[in-house]
Amino acid sequence: MAKFSCHCGYVIDLVESPAKEEFQLIPERLLESLWSGIADGTVTESVFFDSIRDQGGRAVIECPNCARLWVQNALDGGSFNYAPFVREADVINGTYFPPDVAE
Repeated sequence: MAKFSCHCGYVIDLVESPAKEEFQLIPERLLESLWSGIADGTVTESVFFDSIRDQGGRAVIECPNCARLWVQNALDGGSFNYAPFVREADVINGTYFPPDVAE
């Protein structure tokens, strides 16, 4: 993915990898399991990253303009899409901007 368009209109450049707007959401059980494997020498760097991708890790993109989070969802056929999330307080207040931007 080279570019990602947010609902606010901002286009996030994801050409450079890893991009500063890109994060990984990792299930706690998977992280604990991988950490144990690293500690006992059974998990290599390659296995660590492959396991995150293949066993439930999800990419998260944060829009630097509105602070909306986009969380990766798996779809049938192995393709992916992203679901948007905004903070409840921002929705209630009618703004999607973080406090330092909205002021």
